[in-house]
Amino acid sequence: MRALLLSPERHLQGAWLLNLKSELEKRNSAKVEVDIVAIEHWGQSHFDTLEQSPWDVAVNRVSDASEPAVAKMALVIMRQLELRGVPVINPSSAYSLLMSKSGHHAVLRLAGVEMPESTFVNGLGLTANSSQALSLLTQPEGKFPLLYKPCAAAYAKGVVTMNDKAELEAFASQVQSFVNSPSSQVSPLGNDHTGFLQKFCAPDLGQYFRVFVLDGKFQCAIKVVPRDESGPGAAGAAGAVTSTCACSANKTASSPLRFFAYTPTEEEAAEAVRILSQVAKADCGSVEFLLIEGKRLYFDVNLLSHLPVRDVSSDTFPGFEDPEGLWSNRNFYAELAMLCLSRGRSRQSQPAHPPAQRQTAGTCVVS
Repeated sequence: MRALLLSPERHLQGAWLLNLKSELEKRNSAKVEVDIVAIEHWGQSHFDTLEQSPWDVAVNRVSDASEPAVAKMALVIMRQLELRGVPVINPSSAYSLLMSKSGHHAVLRLAGVEMPESTFVNGLGLTANSSQALSLLTQPEGKFPLLYKPCAAAYAKGVVTMNDKAELEAFASQVQSFVNSPSSQVSPLGNDHTGFLQKFCAPDLGQYFRVFVLDGKFQCAIKVVPRDESGPGAAGAAGAVTSTCACSANKTASSPLRFFAYTPTEEEAAEAVRILSQVAKADCGSVEFLLIEGKRLYFDVNLLSHLPVRDVSSDTFPGFEDPEGLWSNRNFYAELAMLCLSRGRSRQSQPAHPPAQRQTAGTCVVS
């Protein structure tokens, strides 16, 4: 079996890719050959190879929050793989939908779950409308603090916090300045000029939650808590969770956050499956939510979340606390590898797609 892992060059030595590659290659019975290709190095030779359909399964590691040109190239490659009958883990349909936070919002609404109050901001026209839209969002009063979240960004990149109307107007002024004098720098609205203005919600006890889904089933979940639990609504207190990407924060002993294995309620697990598998049609990924007075508010959908990594020698997950042994004997990357192998075997059992016949110049076909 031959597997393709497509990745940006900067992630070729990343934990996500190397852990999956290692788990695939451990499956000796399947005799898996893994090809890791950087999208920046994808060339004519790869398209030529693709015509022979050599891969049995493909995994896209190109972030759904990549800059538009890279994401577009990833979509082109994924779609051609699919047309050749190669199963792609997290297919192009899911990737294209979740590559923008506007798609996240659509998926969450279709799944029937609640989200923080927010308004879409469209600066694509490069007119005054984008800054006017920001200014209008101060009404009615009582919305602060506000977050501006670019549609195409990850790890809280480009997120702007505004605590009052003056800060909102200052941000709107930055947008207007960019509109008046476009430069080679990225717009304050993000690299695709769109985003959401969202009311900041201080979560109960400063806690955030992430639930992972694999192949239509709940896989695992984590809970993030501040080391200094100062009580309800702890955001803003010393050590509290204030990041909009807390679940992906650095997991070291010096971190102001603690990360726990978590058992979601049946409803939480069912909602995660509905969001990712039933609505977005994704094979794997995670959703994030927080609690406000006990009410769940979902704020992110991820296709390429970093799964907790098991240390085989100690059967622990460094960076995570698991006092109840919820993850004992689990290996989440091995589980992802097994899904890849299953899809690859299904591909092998199907008739091969014959290479397309090429017509040479000057050939006339008469029916």
